Parts: sequence; structure tokens; C-alpha cells
Amino acid sequence: PNHMEALEKIKQLTETINPTTNQQSSKDSFNKCLNTFDNISWWFGKPSNMSPLICAKYGWSLVAEDMLGCSICHSNIHLPSSQSAPDFMKEHNEYCVWYTRCCPDSFINIDYDEYNLKIQLQNNINSYMEYIDCLPVIEDDVNHNIYENILEYGNNTHPDIKRVMFNLSITGWSIVNDGQLVCLSCNMCRRKLLVDNYINIANNLDREESNNETIINNEQRPSKRRKVEIKFITTKNHRNFCQWGKLENTAKICNILENFSPSSEVNENTDSLGPLLGLLGMNN
Repeated sequence: PNHMEALEKIKQLTETINPTTNQQSSKDSFNKCLNTFDNISWWFGKPSNMSPLICAKYGWSLVAEDMLGCSICHSNIHLPSSQSAPDFMKEHNEYCVWYTRCCPDSFINIDYDEYNLKIQLQNNINSYMEYIDCLPVIEDDVNHNIYENILEYGNNTHPDIKRVMFNLSITGWSIVNDGQLVCLSCNMCRRKLLVDNYINIANNLDREESNNETIINNEQRPSKRRKVEIKFITTKNHRNFCQWGKLENTAKICNILENFSPSSEVNENTDSLGPLLGLLGMNN
């Protein structure tokens, strides 16, 4: 009887986070596990086959330094950096839902489906709307001919800012306000970087205009930012296991984008984000 009661309890616990129940609950389960790796110092020096993405795929959370745990069967794995990767599925209790199932590979890779990629890039671009003046100067530029389409539409946004938004979006960066601190954030590797640590694109453009004897209204962008001279590197600032940080993936995204047609409904005069959203075919 006790054995049956235990099985029933495990079944009830897994109903809400079963990785095969449906796509959304499976993704929620994956994200709950991945979120525990925010303190990456506890998981330092691990090889790619023990990355946070792989661990979360198999239902493991980071519970202590070099220690993984399962919230369902309460199994633990101690994995110092010198140890090779175990069979993550079989480390679960045999009655655990994760013992025989895991999240799909799509959760740990970029989704190249045209529609889903549009949504991902649109979400990234939308996150910049309130923080355009906070965007950093970028060091790496894809220099892709797709810029010609971006720059052809719209006149309310400076071309350099359009380039920054484009490069950030296709390399997986969004902007979040993390408790009064504005950060560049990646939802795959969970990296968060303060924008104040990098040269500000808006202030940089103001300096360039001032050097050209253009009158600047200083009240438009009040700033007490400390002087920094670091440019943002869109790919290398990702953690080494992140798919958004791989140059070959950026090239693949650009090739997909080349097949998108700018929307005919872009409002060139009023929609500052129209050039990018139009390029992605997202304007209604």
C-alpha cells in the first residue's frame, strides 16, 4: 500500500510539470529549471554537454555549487568540473517522469521557423521601444546587405540606431528593466549586462553632431552616465554555450531574413520602428 501511495503522489506532482503534457507546460518546466542557473558561478567551468540548457532539458535544477537536483523525485547529482557528464535521464528516480522523457531539442536551439523567428525578433525589437536612448554602440556589425532594406524605409530613426537594433535583435538580445537597472538580456543563456557599462549610442550621436557644430538641446536627454569607452559585442557577450552567440547562426538568420519583404504599410513619417518591423513583415 505504501508503494502505491508513493506512486500516486509522484503522479500528482508530475501532472503540472510533465514534459510531455503539452508544449506550453513543457516550456514552463524547462524555464523553471533554466532560471535556477542565474547564479552561474555555482556551475563554473562545465563542458558544453553539461551546460545549463542540457541540464534543464533533462529536468535538472541548480540547487547548490556543482549540485543538481530534481524537484519531482528529489534526486541530486554532485558534478565537480573534473567529472564527465552522466546519463542525465537515468540519474532520476525510476518512477520520476524525467526518467524516460525530456524536453525537445528545439528548446535549446534557435527556432528557425519563419513565423516563430519573426515573433522572436519582433519581441526583441519591441523591448527597445522605451530604451532607444539607452542602446549601446556595438563593436561587431554583420555588414549585411539587408541593411539596404532597413535604411530605405522610414526617416524618424537615425541609421546608426537602426543598425544597432537590427544587430541586437538577430543576436538574441532584448532589453529589460531589472529593478531600476536597464540591462541587455538573453533568454537562452540568461546573461544580463548593464547598458551603462557600454558607450551609449544616443550620447555618441550627440557628440558627433556637436563636433559638426550642430545645436543640441541638452534637456532632451538628461544624463549623469559615467564616461565609458567599451563597445558592446553582440555575439561574444553571450555565454559560450548559447546558440545566439554563434556567428554561423547569425548568418543563417540573415539568410532567412533576406526572403522577408518589407511591409507596404510602413508609415515612413511616424513609426520609428517601422523600418525594422516592416522588414520582418510584422506591420499590420
